[in-house]
Amino acid sequence: MRFVDPTIELVAVGSSNSGMPTFGTWEQTVLRHAYDEVDYISLHAYYQEHDGDAASFLASALDMDYFIESVVSTADAIKASGKHRKQINLSFDEWNVWYQTGLETEDQPSAVAATWREHPRLIEDTYNVTDAVVVGTFLNSLLRHSDRVKIANQAQLVNVIAPIRAEENGPAWRQSIFWPFARTSALARGQVLRTAVTSDVVETARYGGADVVDVSATWDEENGVVALFLAHRGLEESADVEAVLRGLTATRVTRAEVLTTPEGGDRFSANTIEGETVGLRDLDGVAVDGETVTLRLPPLSWAVVQVAVERR
Repeated sequence: MRFVDPTIELVAVGSSNSGMPTFGTWEQTVLRHAYDEVDYISLHAYYQEHDGDAASFLASALDMDYFIESVVSTADAIKASGKHRKQINLSFDEWNVWYQTGLETEDQPSAVAATWREHPRLIEDTYNVTDAVVVGTFLNSLLRHSDRVKIANQAQLVNVIAPIRAEENGPAWRQSIFWPFARTSALARGQVLRTAVTSDVVETARYGGADVVDVSATWDEENGVVALFLAHRGLEESADVEAVLRGLTATRVTRAEVLTTPEGGDRFSANTIEGETVGLRDLDGVAVDGETVTLRLPPLSWAVVQVAVERR
């Protein structure tokens, strides 16, 4: 257990597909004894692409969804069986893309441990376009579950599996995953809206069917804006999206940006010390008509669309 004043967190490490035989059972056992002492259950999960299976990797947020919902269900079951009154919430303390296997670089933990080196580089992963779209879906998952996930953190922000890279006494640059993290952090304000998605489905080896378009949405009532955060998991075709805002009228588009494969690049394009080629650009063609917002997402992309709204 990890003690964080003034709360106590119970740590659940892994994910629903991590193969941990005690997942669920361990949490139940500890909570039966310590429910009244625990305020948050802490979740840790990292994901990566395996064996070129891009479809499964792009659907990783389905596993995050299930991980969150499984832990919530476990906590609520103990609450009911123990006749407890308080509700335990979740703190997703560590999450990201992390290439733990398949790399032979000298900054991997196994290589660092093999020979002693003074202040070595350590897991300085380079993130590409595909990684950025996946991180966008993780952010969507966290927003959709914000009724119970009250805290969510990226554990490291510079160099170590991080959105920012830097050289000692040298330049710094933004990785591809910086952009969905930065925009969601800045624009997700107010209430998280409940979304009902009807989408084409891509079948994956690891997670079954996944919606081609993944979405979350927030409504900042005070400032009269709705923000849509959209990820397109498809690798080849564009996706036409129609978002219907029940009870709200969209009056104008205030922001529309997209991250996708740069011109002349591919899904593995990444930013490096030599320059930033992966980033946000204007998403053209976004239109509003009453309660409807329409747009077209390029293949393999993450986008944010913000519209001014009024109550109907």
